[in-house]
Amino acid sequence: MRRIGRSVAGALTLAALVVGQASIGTTASRHAQGYSFRTIDPPGSVSTFLFGINARGDIVGQSTDAAGATQAFLLSRGRLRVIRVPGAAATRARGINSWREIVGVYSGGHGFLLRRGRFTQLDFPGACATLPNAINDARDIVGDYGVGTCDGTEEHHGFRLRDSTYSTLDDPDGAYQYVTVPYGINARGRVVGTYDDAAGLTHGFLLRRGTFTDIDAPDAFGVTRCFGINVRGWIVGDYFDAAGVRHGFLTDFALAVNGPCGARQS
Repeated sequence: MRRIGRSVAGALTLAALVVGQASIGTTASRHAQGYSFRTIDPPGSVSTFLFGINARGDIVGQSTDAAGATQAFLLSRGRLRVIRVPGAAATRARGINSWREIVGVYSGGHGFLLRRGRFTQLDFPGACATLPNAINDARDIVGDYGVGTCDGTEEHHGFRLRDSTYSTLDDPDGAYQYVTVPYGINARGRVVGTYDDAAGLTHGFLLRRGTFTDIDAPDAFGVTRCFGINVRGWIVGDYFDAAGVRHGFLTDFALAVNGPCGARQS
């Protein structure tokens, strides 16, 4: 286990934001009625991904323009702030906590933590790539790292960075290429993510108090993935059915399996 690396200063560039909003309704009974739906596309973007949102409603994501240039951004109180790691060809923001501390990845396979306007490079010791996915209000960071040459065949293992120290988080049933990929962590330290088993099937997992528990949607056909967990223990993710159709899900699995939420856990 090693400590985190260097810090460099970096400014957040302000830009305008174009936001479209529409109230969505449908006659199909399987959909909710009367909710709002907002499309978020930074000016000039042809592709936009939103990865994280905190309790204040601040959002982080990334966009790509027609020339193929990718940039990360923070959307806070209706203002878009571009995030660029100094000298990096591309920056991708993945997670944000209530303190507006942001984690992500930039070109070269390095992770970063942006805190109070300064970037800290995050590199799991010996890894060819480090991909932070989430940060909670206790400043625990989870993600995955690559082992090998990072040519598309590398194995991915999970990690947690706590108090400047890295530790590996691997589901004991994990195998194949994506051994374990943690995607979310809540304020109490519960972690959710995915792992591939020896047959190449993808399962969701919940990690609480050092124990991994499988999460598989009842109608899933080979793929269930967990992407986020809130302080109450609700989990969101997606799965594919037998027809190859992707569905989102929300589950209180963590409450049913582990009981009421408690203090910060390992």
